[in-house]
This record gives sequence, C-alpha cells and structure tokens, in this order.
Amino acid sequence: MSIKARIFTHPFYSGLIVILAVGGGWYWYSHRTVQTPVQYVVATVKKETIISSVKGTGQVSTLKRLDLKPQTSGTTNQGTLIKMNVVPGQKVSSGEVIAVLDDSSALVSLAQAQASLLSAEANYDKIIAGTTATDLKNAKQSVVSASSALQNAKTNLDTVTQQQNTAVVNAYRTLLTSGIAAAQADWPYTSQGVTKSDLPTITGSYALTASGTLHIFQQGAYFSVSGIVTASLLKFDTRIPLAIGSTGLYIQFPNDSISAEWDIQLPNPQGTSYVSNLTAYQSALLAQKQALNNAQNSVVTAETTLQKAEDDLALKEQPADDSSVASAKAQLINAQSNLRAAQYNYTNTRIIAPFAGQIAVVNSQKGDQVSGSTIIATLITEQKIATVSLNEIDAAKVAVGNPVTLTFDALPDLSIAGKVSQIDLLGSASQGVVNYNVQISFDTQDERVRSGMSAAAAVITNMKSDILAVQSSAVKTFTASRRDPDVAVTGGQSYVQVVDQNNIATQTNNTVTLKNNPTNVNVETGMSNDTLTEITNGLQEGAVVVVRTISKAASTQTTGGSSAIRIPGIGGGGFGGARGN
Repeated sequence: MSIKARIFTHPFYSGLIVILAVGGGWYWYSHRTVQTPVQYVVATVKKETIISSVKGTGQVSTLKRLDLKPQTSGTTNQGTLIKMNVVPGQKVSSGEVIAVLDDSSALVSLAQAQASLLSAEANYDKIIAGTTATDLKNAKQSVVSASSALQNAKTNLDTVTQQQNTAVVNAYRTLLTSGIAAAQADWPYTSQGVTKSDLPTITGSYALTASGTLHIFQQGAYFSVSGIVTASLLKFDTRIPLAIGSTGLYIQFPNDSISAEWDIQLPNPQGTSYVSNLTAYQSALLAQKQALNNAQNSVVTAETTLQKAEDDLALKEQPADDSSVASAKAQLINAQSNLRAAQYNYTNTRIIAPFAGQIAVVNSQKGDQVSGSTIIATLITEQKIATVSLNEIDAAKVAVGNPVTLTFDALPDLSIAGKVSQIDLLGSASQGVVNYNVQISFDTQDERVRSGMSAAAAVITNMKSDILAVQSSAVKTFTASRRDPDVAVTGGQSYVQVVDQNNIATQTNNTVTLKNNPTNVNVETGMSNDTLTEITNGLQEGAVVVVRTISKAASTQTTGGSSAIRIPGIGGGGFGGARGN
C-alpha cells in the first residue's frame, strides 16, 4: 500500500485531516477582510448663476465735506455775525444763505460804487458826444454855485468859531464864579481861636479868567492879598466891603481884632453847583470841538466841490481829444472794477452753501465776532460713500462701475447695493503689501448709515447667468505627478466623474454606492468661484457627477481569542513533527 493510501486509511491521520480542514476554515472566517463599499456624494449638473467677487473693509464717509468760513478781503478781516439761519442736522439746498455778517459798511460801499459808476458812465458818454452849449452853461453855473458854497462855508466857520469860543468862555466864567467863598487857610501860622463867625464874606462878580487861589492874610484891621493878584497891606472897616484888587470881588471882615489866613478857591470845589458847572464847561468844550470840525469839514468839502466843478468846466471848454476819451474810459473801467469789488465784499457778508447737503456742525451763533479763519458751520453731502482697501491682486480685478454689496458692523440687518466709483492710481505699501483704496458710491441712501461707520464690501468682478455649472469640488485635473490608473484622461485636462443611473447600487439623499466605478469624462471649464465652476463643454444639463468621495478603504475583522490551532502530538508550526510508518 502506498504512503498516500495509508495516510487516508489510517484512523489517526484521517482524523487529523478533518481537524485541519475545520481549523483552517475557522481561521479564514475569523481573519477575513471585509471590503466597505465606496460612497459618493453626487450632484446634478444644472443651469446656475456664478458670481465672482473680491472683499475688503473700510469706513463710511460723505462724498463732500466743507468747512464754511467768512470770505474776507481788503482791510476787512472780521465782522459780527448778525444772522445764523441753520441748526445741526438741517438740510440745505445749493445757494442757500447759511449765515449773515454785519453788512452795513458793505452796503454803503456798494451804493457809493454804484453812484461812481453812473457818474463815470455819464462822463464818458458826454465826452464821446461832445460838450453842448447847455452843458457848458451848466458847468459854469456849477463853478459859481460851488464858489458861493465855499464862501458860505468859510463865513460859517468864522461864525461857529466865535460862537463856540464865547460859549466856552461863558461856561468857564460860570464855573469860576459859582459858589465863591472864603475858607480858613491850611497854614501853620494861622492864629488859634478863629471861629466860623470870623469868616469874611465875599461878594461881587469875578472879572478875570485865571483860575487858582486868592490868599488873604489878616492882621487885625489890615489885610494883604497874594496868589492870582497881589495887594499890599490894606486897612479895612468891618462895616464896608473892600475890593480885592482887580478881581471884581469884594471882601468884608466881621472881626478886626484877630490874625488869620483865608483862601478863596477859583473855582470853588466845595460849591454846591461846582459839579454841574464843571460838566457844563466840559460839554461846551466838546461841543466846540465838534462844531469846529463840522464847519471845517464843510469848508474842505466845498473846496473839493469847487475844484471838481472848475476841472469839469475846463474839460468842457476844451474839445474832446484822444487823451480825454482815454481818461474818461479809464475812469469808467476803474468805476466798474470798484463796483465789482464792492459787490464781492457785499456778497462775502453772506455765507452761502455751495452745494446741497446737510449741516453737520454749527460752531458760531448770532453776535459772535468771526474772521476768515473761523469755521462757522460744516456742510456735508447727504450722499454717503465707502472707502475700502484692497490688496494689489484683488485691486487688479476691480473696475469702475463694478456692482458692490455693502454690509455694516453697526447695522447687521442692513445691506446696501453700490458701485465702484473710483480706484486710487497710487497704492500704499505696508510691510511689503501694496493696498489700493477703492471708493464705492451707494445706490440708495439710508439715514441709519453714518459717517465713520465700519463697512464690508463685496465687489462683484464678474457674473454669468443661466450657464451650465457644477460644484467646484467635482472638477479634477490630471497631472503627471499624480497618476491614477483609473483616470483615462490627457495630462493637464480637467475631468469629472459621471454617475449613470443604472450604475447606482444604493442611494440615500445625495449619497450613493455604485456597482462599478464612475465614468471619467473630460470637460472644458470657464468662470469659477469658491463654490461653482462653469462647464463650457463635455457635459449636458441633468448629468449626475461626483462632488465628494466618502470612503474607499477596506477593513479587516478578527474574532477574539487565540488564532493558533493546536493539535495533540504536533508541535508549534504545522506539519514538521509528523512521521510516516
């Protein structure tokens, strides 16, 4: 019998074979590898709108902002604010008067300039037309009238001078003579024991114009005078007033047995009418000055008028020549220039809104003194803009007119559409990054949006509607460095994985398992953004494509316990301990 026959017929070996077969089957089952089906997230190819945009942040401001100040010219550098027509927040139209400065001086200058222009125009017309007999007669009459007026002004000056001098002298005399009285002198040698009953009486009318003191020295029945006038020792009788020199005053002593000194002050500050008389005297001086000034000014004016009349007559008596015409034209041009300057100065008393907007700040009020550096109010436009910063890469994609969507940190529920209105030509570099400011105008104005608020802008750089598109994650690109044996496409070509409905094994919502691998299809792409990519060739609307692969890994399952099979009589590793008969 052969060895093989004996193995299969021997009871020990036949049992061993059965045990090995069962153990091997159990070992395979406990260590088998379970292949998990690959899951795919799919999407349908359909018509979409793709929007490409860049984003930036910045701040809201107004389109225009202007500090309104007085416009000064010439010697005028300040004025009084007499009207303030606006309050903060008020809307104003272009040309509206915001405030008014004191215009009284400007009005006078304007009227004078208008009159001068009329005169210059008339003079020019006359010179061009030539002097008529009537004009010559009138010019001569003007000279006569002006000469007569000058003579009258001089006569009036003489009269006013005399009258005012007399008035001043009379007021001064009244001041000197009011309340004349003697008082005990403050003199170290004055006798003691003198009483008020010893005070001499002063009468008469002061005839001099000198002011000062009349000092009376009494010794018994004798007295002497010093000060304004002097007189030697004179004897007096207590019953009779005695003249005090040439002053026009008289003194009468009630007591001839004392020695005393008396003072007569001219004027007398202690007199009851001293203050009123002093005021009247000062008023007379002031009136004199004013009256003389007026009279002298009248003379000067009359002289000027006469000179002008004589010049006019001399001009009319001569035939018009080129120089006369040129001079008259120069006067006309000068008068026109003066009128324009006067009109400009008058206009400058009005602070005008140069454009329609809103008053943001009012810094002055009626009665304030303002100058050319005073900011009376600040005017802003109601139109808001946003200025955002974009890096050089994003800025290169943006063009004026691009639509923009604006959002605001302070107004989370508000979104405003706008357009790019301006892009800076020069960028600013910071830490190696070049940024450009982009100005965005608002399509609509919302009062809740205020200047200075933070704004985020999404600038739409490109947009296509009703185009075939897939999710960007569905589009793959084959590269030589990453060869996939399942991808049968040309290197560098974009492709998608298409799922046929008949190839779907299971499906839960948009997640499927397939019977076979999806089909790789070459595609041509166009515009794309973060989520969608345009398909220009290779796919039809309604096709199903893979956008994400969930699983492709296999898992191994192992039962618990030892994996070794031990057979009595056989050591360690297999069949090495068996022996044949």
